[in-house]
Amino acid sequence: MCCIAGAVSARPGEVARYREELRPVLDAMRHRGPDGEGIVEFDQALLGHCRLAIVDPKGGRQPLCNEDGSVCAIVNGELYNYPTLKRVLEKKGHRFATNSDSELVVHLYEEAGEEFVRILDGMFALALWDSRTKSLILARDPAGQKPLYYFMSSTDLLFASELRGLLRFSNVPRRVSRDALTMYFLYNYVPSPFTLIEDVKKLPPGHMITWQRGSASLRQYYQIPVDARVFRGKEDQAIEEFWKIFDNSVKKRLLADVPLGLFLSGGIDSSCIAASLKHLAPKDSYSAFSIGFKDRDFDESLYARQVARYLGIPLYEKLLSPADV
Repeated sequence: MCCIAGAVSARPGEVARYREELRPVLDAMRHRGPDGEGIVEFDQALLGHCRLAIVDPKGGRQPLCNEDGSVCAIVNGELYNYPTLKRVLEKKGHRFATNSDSELVVHLYEEAGEEFVRILDGMFALALWDSRTKSLILARDPAGQKPLYYFMSSTDLLFASELRGLLRFSNVPRRVSRDALTMYFLYNYVPSPFTLIEDVKKLPPGHMITWQRGSASLRQYYQIPVDARVFRGKEDQAIEEFWKIFDNSVKKRLLADVPLGLFLSGGIDSSCIAASLKHLAPKDSYSAFSIGFKDRDFDESLYARQVARYLGIPLYEKLLSPADV
């Protein structure tokens, strides 16, 4: 979990006024990335990143740029098809400066243009600045696993991984949206693209924004495919096919240069992931973590304990009460 933030302005040199504000923006989200910070400034763009080091801990400091520094990106997330795509791009002449999966973004953009987001397989929120065309791309993964908020005026675009960070920019409004508040009371959450703050938007899953010289366009680059194909095999064949797909999904998420952790609640989802991880990863390469509650009406830690004991997985538990939060 990392965080990204930045600003672009249609007026050359004007982005410098956000220079002093960007670090407080990042500080407000430091819990997402305590392992490092990077900021880069162009004449019309300012990009900042706080890092939680997972892949290439020593060399993957962001922002990450292409060979001549004309294209620069910041990424929150992980790209699962990085090893395969890196080999393809290297054969085409691209030179990687790090082993970070995030560097894939700038080279893939050079090769495929804005369509690069369709090729990525992962969970991500990203920002990419092209100093040649003076354009910014913001994109969010198809499932919306990584958040991204933005505010746009007539000339500027400001963005951050969290609303609390974005509000550190002085010209972002702080008016509560009555429409969004109504949605919250109706649905118990605020759906994209709305937020509780008037004129601040949340980039919807599978969408991207292209900003250039003060003009921005929002488009959906991914839509869940509707497959009418019906599995005609027997039940045991269907189960076997499901576990192949499920195991492959878990395996893709084991790309890391640090020890792995599993959030284990004892429910069906996390228990299935734990069972899959059991035969996909070396025994000493991961641990499970669980949060329980002192109020027994909400506590499920017993089930997490039973699953961990059955699978032989180390489990670290934390019990919380209302006073703890």
